[in-house]
Amino acid sequence: MSSNNFYKVCSFPSSSLSLEVNLKGEYFIKSKKKVLSSLPIKKFTCRLFVYKNFLYIENLSLNDPDFNKVKSILFNLVKGSVIRYVERISIHGVGYRFIDKNLGTFSVKAGYSHLINLAIPKGITVLFLSNTELCLYSSNYDSLKLFLLKIKMVRFPDPYKSKGIRYFNEILITKSGSTKKSL
Repeated sequence: MSSNNFYKVCSFPSSSLSLEVNLKGEYFIKSKKKVLSSLPIKKFTCRLFVYKNFLYIENLSLNDPDFNKVKSILFNLVKGSVIRYVERISIHGVGYRFIDKNLGTFSVKAGYSHLINLAIPKGITVLFLSNTELCLYSSNYDSLKLFLLKIKMVRFPDPYKSKGIRYFNEILITKSGSTKKSL
């Protein structure tokens, strides 16, 4: 494995996972007949293979601008297939809450005159801990973070009253309000 065309990406537990290619040339990480994640890499761009419990990329130059992007996507997908990414999000404010509608959607009541309906993307699982807390997990780090940002955009935390949607362990620094000056 000392050729210049092979680059080690990360360790790959081949005892519990397998790397497979379909007829279109797309790569999939599978575990016991279940597809955990698909890789957005075509076979003609580069080839992936597992050798001695490490994942390697072939035919992709280090000078290629997509190399670091491909490497980070692969690393996140392999890591997410083994250990799922988990985030908790909470909503703060009087009357603010998450409402579980049915499979695939939920609503957010965040101080507007109407409910905000959000569709849950494929590959993300939402667990309602309470009506003010959600636990989201996925094997794809990028899609999880994008969905969390979409939820957070419904009502960003207010810097004066700290109301809004935020990560569970996020610390907000509140601003002091304006004070009147006496003449």
